[in-house]
Amino acid sequence: MLSYARATARTWAEIRVEDVVNNHQAALSELAPGVRHVSVLKANAYGMGAVGTAEILYADGERLFAVACVEEALELRRALPDDAYILVMGETMPAEVAVSVSNRIASTVFRLETARALSEEAVRQGVQVHVHCKVDTGLNRLGFGTAEAAEAVQAVLRMPNLVYDGLFSHLQRRSPEHARLQAERLWQVDRQLREAGIATPMLHMLDSIGMWRYPQYQFNAVRDGAFALGHTKLDYQHPEKLRLALSFKTRIVRIHDVPAGECCGYDADHPMTKDTRVATLCVGYADGYPRAMSEVGQVEIHGKRARVLGVVCMDLTMVDISEIPEAQVGDVATLLGGSIGIHEYAGFSQGYANEYTAMISRRVPRVYLKGGEPVKIVGYLE
Repeated sequence: MLSYARATARTWAEIRVEDVVNNHQAALSELAPGVRHVSVLKANAYGMGAVGTAEILYADGERLFAVACVEEALELRRALPDDAYILVMGETMPAEVAVSVSNRIASTVFRLETARALSEEAVRQGVQVHVHCKVDTGLNRLGFGTAEAAEAVQAVLRMPNLVYDGLFSHLQRRSPEHARLQAERLWQVDRQLREAGIATPMLHMLDSIGMWRYPQYQFNAVRDGAFALGHTKLDYQHPEKLRLALSFKTRIVRIHDVPAGECCGYDADHPMTKDTRVATLCVGYADGYPRAMSEVGQVEIHGKRARVLGVVCMDLTMVDISEIPEAQVGDVATLLGGSIGIHEYAGFSQGYANEYTAMISRRVPRVYLKGGEPVKIVGYLE
């Protein structure tokens, strides 16, 4: 087992259990009575670690989970109790059908060919497969077209061993008017199904932003991912409800002086304008610290800011510590967390918050803290 000392020796992410629970409860508080909550843990739970985060949410009462692909679903299935419901929101590819069916994964269907493959495999295994049918209401990404959706869903439900669990779409968030149009399109498909005698157990369209921005379209279920991490758009009316649950940290491995006129790393365009005290950090873009942070990112060392110098390398990054004389080799540098909130972190390089946390790589250990003490450590390379 990976020890705390080893996990935090180089670069690591900390996830605070209490904050994940707080954020989960904040999400639930946004839901109308009777609306079900689905925790979306795709992309390794937005960087927090899918299994560790799922275990926290399960202990807090969550039973509905969603991911993007079959491999992510299998990771959760191995970790969670049997009553956890796991939905793959993307395509189940032909080579994945058998393992998906045998592991009781709920599948999204937006092509009759996929439904047919799931049905045939379910019959072969002598089991039932739970499916959600997706409708493209305006995102123009995945889904049955609205004109064909009701008929397509009925065709799916005529296939043996398929259990209809839900109908859903995905909000584009283009404008309030477009959100209303999308909701009406999904409602129309659901109405057509009801007229055909088919009741939809779960009707869902909203994500973690839509659930508070357009509560009138919550239907009877909402899919939420980013709230667990502890962030949403800046126009959210209750930011005090959320706590950033994730910190991204590394250590100083070298301190040296770089004379004016020289550059750091592979950079040849930004020579030092003065003699500069430089700290080399053992984190790079292979760890998920974006190369776009080159020359614009900031980190926190001893409560002070240090600017990124030169180009972020694959495994190392240099920062200016001229104004942090107390810095020493081995000290912690906080990349995300402390005084650096998620919107500022992404904003250094005009990035997107979800992208920048999701890209924290699996070679970075995840350390789960409760009461400030480590309670679980996940080292993916162990």
